[in-house]
Amino acid sequence: MSGRLRTLFIVLMICMLWQGGTPTPAHAADTLSAAESREFSAALKQVEKNNKKSLDFHARRLHNPLARKIVSWYVLFQGGFGTDFEAIDAFINQNPDWPRSRRLLARAEEAMDANADPAFIIGWFGDREPASTIGREKLAHALIRAGDVKRGVAMIKDIWVHGNFVKSHEKAFYRKFRKYLTLGDNRARADRLMWDGRYWPAQRMIYRVDAQYRKLIQARTSLRRMRGNVDYLVAQVPDKLKKDAGLVYERLRWRRKKGLDTAYDLLKDLPPGVPHPHRWWDERAVMARKLLEKGFISEAYRVAAQHGLTVDHPADHAEAEFMSGWIALRFLNEPKQAMNHFQRLYDNVNYPVSLSRGAYWLARAAEQSGDQEKAATWYAAAAQYPTSYYGQLATARIKPGKGLRLPPDPTVDAEIRKRFDSNELVRAVRMLAAAGEEERLYSLILHIASLEDQPDWHILTARLARLSGRPDLAIRVTKKTLQDHGHFVAGGYPMLVPPKLPRRIKADTPETSLVLAIVRQESEYDTKAISHAGARGLMQLMPATARTVAKRAGLRYSKVKLTSDPDYNLTLGQSYIAELIDDYGGYLPMAIAAYNAGPHRVRQWIKQNGDPRDADVDAIDWIELIPFKETRNYVQRVLENVQVYRLQLAGTEVALSLEEDLRK
Repeated sequence: MSGRLRTLFIVLMICMLWQGGTPTPAHAADTLSAAESREFSAALKQVEKNNKKSLDFHARRLHNPLARKIVSWYVLFQGGFGTDFEAIDAFINQNPDWPRSRRLLARAEEAMDANADPAFIIGWFGDREPASTIGREKLAHALIRAGDVKRGVAMIKDIWVHGNFVKSHEKAFYRKFRKYLTLGDNRARADRLMWDGRYWPAQRMIYRVDAQYRKLIQARTSLRRMRGNVDYLVAQVPDKLKKDAGLVYERLRWRRKKGLDTAYDLLKDLPPGVPHPHRWWDERAVMARKLLEKGFISEAYRVAAQHGLTVDHPADHAEAEFMSGWIALRFLNEPKQAMNHFQRLYDNVNYPVSLSRGAYWLARAAEQSGDQEKAATWYAAAAQYPTSYYGQLATARIKPGKGLRLPPDPTVDAEIRKRFDSNELVRAVRMLAAAGEEERLYSLILHIASLEDQPDWHILTARLARLSGRPDLAIRVTKKTLQDHGHFVAGGYPMLVPPKLPRRIKADTPETSLVLAIVRQESEYDTKAISHAGARGLMQLMPATARTVAKRAGLRYSKVKLTSDPDYNLTLGQSYIAELIDDYGGYLPMAIAAYNAGPHRVRQWIKQNGDPRDADVDAIDWIELIPFKETRNYVQRVLENVQVYRLQLAGTEVALSLEEDLRK
């Protein structure tokens, strides 16, 4: 098919599917007949397969306007049909509230004729920042063609330094705009690529920089990839480049990964104001923990406290201030110094997990300095977040023996409910769910949640997700409700009934609240979840672990059933956590840590930091000493979930037992 005919086909197909841009009216016809529902699903599948002929066949049998618009939306953002600029632009303009708008804009930028009238291109972008590197390139070129050379060249330089290209596009871009680029621009691009860990593109820059800088890039690459010839390559770097921050960073990282104590020598001699402090923080955090382990407390504090981070990197800044304050309080006995760090943490975070952590440790620092009144105030502040780990610990301090109380879901305003039910995207979700297309709801539901910043709207969105077969999205929406508005939503804690343990598993059946807490944290109740590491299903079992547990349980192992059979996954996951609990004498924090990081690592941490079951080992500190951020967070999140599920399952107030879980 020629390019002209293909474009004509696409335009006709889009027009046929989606006529006009006004929201489709809500009416009973939103419920598709069984036959049209099958055509609807079939059309969506053909979009995925990039099958124009079959899509046309099924789309012609769709009569529902909303169904046609949904298919059009998929056609446009999938982009596999070579969709033309005019079709995408029209859809964006007439449906501004539909999701994936940035991806659609990027598609439009790709489809836009680069040689179109520069005034048209500049006008189309207006004040909007391009959504893609290709879009930025087309705008910059249009500016140059229109006579705004200074602005266009500045954009070209910025694209070159900060943009990411496939190899062919990079080559074409450099050939086209080389006359505007300097050696300094090439150096800056190579440096940025190295900091971002994009080593192959950085290697392509080798012959676009001078010989001296080439040696620097080669040394940095070799260090990053842990090769054996690093001493020679570092020695080849010219003296004036040996203090380059990127080279020092890679040398530090290389030494740390090799277990060399000389890594600290590089860190302690760093001048203030090094670039990319958030990159350095990863190394500082590991180094501070290594120094703590070896008993170099003051050095550990100095490494953490001199982080140089700002709130532009909020998560790293919060972690750095927490670690600095925690070391000052728990290891240096400097409560006033610790309070300064915890106050900066508290003042620059917004989420309940972080607010409760900052307030709890401010209370601990005030308590240690003898200010009981201030301690009580901060414990009360932390206790305002009863679904969080540190909020629950604070509640136990100020109300020992009392139960955890959670407010009921608020009553949704009738006007908001009416507006919600008539929303076109809500209706689209219901149509997709009714057609068995739950897997396509991710971007739609999360986008609906973002349309209005109020708890009633979020509660309705969470309910929509749950009723549409996406409890994972219901959890995500309710987490946002809690973060943004402090509202607890019961729907964020789904329930299920775990199957019985196989007879061959000798360990006691774990409490249901723990199983549900693990499922919530691991997969958010997504039965088909597969992690980047390959963990699968509700309880995110690695195939090797599942195979071993299945053998002990006397069950046939099936990798497919880990994501297709929820009961099978739950049976193996329950069996595994039950055995871990038995191994650790019923002590939940260690069993939970082992479930996430493996029993061998828990044995290692006991050797390094003591056994938290011993009276002279503080369990709260033991958890904070876990060297993996993911596992520290995991243990705290599962334990806090356990407390909520105990309350939910009891149906009445139950005594808060987090401190008991940490002690027994």
